[in-house]
Amino acid sequence: MEAAYTVDEGVAYVGDASLDVPFGYGSTSPDGYTVEMEDSSEEESIGSYRGGYAEPGELLRGDIGESDDSDSGEGETPSETGTIGVAARNWNEEFQLLNDLPPSPLKNEQLAHLAKEFRLTARHFAELVVSEMSIENQLKTVKPLSVGGVAGGEKFSIRGILLKFVRDTQLAPQVYMYGGKERNDSLAYKAAGHELKGFTACFNAIQKTGVPIHLPLTCIVDYRGYRLIAVAILPITSSSLIYGSADGGLTVHNSNAEFSSHIDRVFQEINLQKHIVGNSAMQKKLVSGPGDIEGHLGTDGRFYMLDFARCLPPELPMKGTRDIYFKALRPEFVASYQKPLNPDAFSGWGRLDPNFSTYNTDVKEASKYLYEVVIPAFGGELNLTPYPTEYASNPEENLTPNATLMRLLHRRGINARHLGLVVPYITEENWLRVAKTEMASRVLKNAIREKMRVLSRSSVGPSPAPFSEAIVSFLQSVVSIPA
Repeated sequence: MEAAYTVDEGVAYVGDASLDVPFGYGSTSPDGYTVEMEDSSEEESIGSYRGGYAEPGELLRGDIGESDDSDSGEGETPSETGTIGVAARNWNEEFQLLNDLPPSPLKNEQLAHLAKEFRLTARHFAELVVSEMSIENQLKTVKPLSVGGVAGGEKFSIRGILLKFVRDTQLAPQVYMYGGKERNDSLAYKAAGHELKGFTACFNAIQKTGVPIHLPLTCIVDYRGYRLIAVAILPITSSSLIYGSADGGLTVHNSNAEFSSHIDRVFQEINLQKHIVGNSAMQKKLVSGPGDIEGHLGTDGRFYMLDFARCLPPELPMKGTRDIYFKALRPEFVASYQKPLNPDAFSGWGRLDPNFSTYNTDVKEASKYLYEVVIPAFGGELNLTPYPTEYASNPEENLTPNATLMRLLHRRGINARHLGLVVPYITEENWLRVAKTEMASRVLKNAIREKMRVLSRSSVGPSPAPFSEAIVSFLQSVVSIPA
């Protein structure tokens, strides 16, 4: 079984790395047919291993899920020593061996220590990669890999870890995976949040059902406005794929009856609708999750599950947008809804399913239920919820009012992007102030990240001074304080 790590929800470090560990990683293929995130609130510190179930949003962040190649480890390490001559570490084997141990305080302590070492190593090299992004490849300390599929950003291998930039991917002329006609990396970062949510949902389902499926050790690093994914290199290859698709539906796998039975239980627990995927009659397969989920039988004999970004059904998309790839329903809402929902609704993945239209209608009705029933009801509940005037004695519940609001919102299955729809139903003045403050802070956070990205493209070196100065100047302009 996999380990769950809790973290304190809060605001990401500004000008520094915000890291969380571990959760599933993978690169989800584009739909392959259509030319059509949820906010991702950052956690600022690692909490303690607690085993069992994970609170959605408390596990660590995930991959963007948009490239047309599978770069989930696949033994791509260019050498046994990585790129700078230091022996690579087998993070995955350490992680899985610890997970196989019976529950004990010592196991929990060792898992927490491994997670900390992994995130610190990933952070160090991710910061180095970002700091050197504006210099020529031959001069970089960690050089990009020459592996197939640059979609989604450059990839780097170091110390047994695969690092990948999160980027919006160009699918065709004037067609980007998330931004549509224009590249929009911010939407790619939002989609990364859905990798987390999908992983969390799968993780909890695995814990509850007890199926022997393993998830990879991964973390996300937010640094200077950029986002990188770090994943422990796995013992898988292109030939180890036994479930799902790694090429946009050109080839769909469902060849291992044992794994298929296990993953059916996982997605049934999440409340997903079984459906047919594939872009030709010859390749049609019945699957219980998104078409671009990947199931592998590793060379170590373990079942692995990758690519969680679309494990949750999309929200009703606006016409002419690519919303389905970065606006998903929350797992709490999906689990409590009255019928199973199709994660491939409104995408080209399920176009050959005779019930495709029905599945789209189901998602449309679910979205309407969220807007017209769940959100108004939550506003009423919040008005009756005591406002936290002092911190609780239990450190795990020592939350700020803003963090308390977000936890309550998420537990009701409402995305943070819908705070604007919740506000009209809030009459209690303290909660109303907190909700408006939260919305404003998220706008400022995104603006700061954009400024840091612009500065990063013209700045070389690790010094944080230019970034600190830029952030201070921006905040001064917001509150109208003369420099």
